[in-house]
Amino acid sequence: TPLSVLALGHILNEVLPANVLHVVAGGRDVGEKLSSHPLISKIMFTGSTPTGKAIIRSSADTVKRLTLELGGNDAGIVLEDADPQAIAEDLFWGAFINTGQTCAALKRLYVPESIYDQVCEALTNVAAKMPMGVGLDENNVLGPLQNKAQFEIVADLVQDAIDSGAKVLLGGNPDLQAPGYFYPTTLIADIDPQNRLVTEEQFGPALPIIKVKDVEEAIGH
Repeated sequence: TPLSVLALGHILNEVLPANVLHVVAGGRDVGEKLSSHPLISKIMFTGSTPTGKAIIRSSADTVKRLTLELGGNDAGIVLEDADPQAIAEDLFWGAFINTGQTCAALKRLYVPESIYDQVCEALTNVAAKMPMGVGLDENNVLGPLQNKAQFEIVADLVQDAIDSGAKVLLGGNPDLQAPGYFYPTTLIADIDPQNRLVTEEQFGPALPIIKVKDVEEAIGH
């Protein structure tokens, strides 16, 4: 993300007047100064909930306007009259855009038992055709996880689901010797609603599909 923003800033500054746009890359120390500086009136932040809370606290004295996109465990609910084939690709991109590394990405999917098998099959067929690999190859539509720690979080949550008896429809078998942090596109079915892969945000390419009787039961979860 920092590299892409620096590149964008370079392009924009080819046409903007001097000193209109500055891109400053840095760590927590820079963030702390930005969120408390009296001459900065607006902060937009994408990241974890604890860091978002810290920004709210440090910006309070200067009453900054804030836009915070924080972590979440967003749910999707399929209705009984849905066409599994028609919705499969949209479900896929809802969950796997940016390889699942998006705060607003679909993290858990609830499907009524009347069309559960059909949705699982349609979604698996779509996911299996999506190439993952180095982004310099434009044929690839999915890339790696951003760092080793996140790779290990996804691997641990998926393994926990497998150990609990959940069914692997696709993926779940990372090559730990391969270069980069490419975790395979993973779909997990027949999973307990209280399994950690369902209740915790995975922030990666692994989607649990939970069977429910109807939409009321899904909402209850």
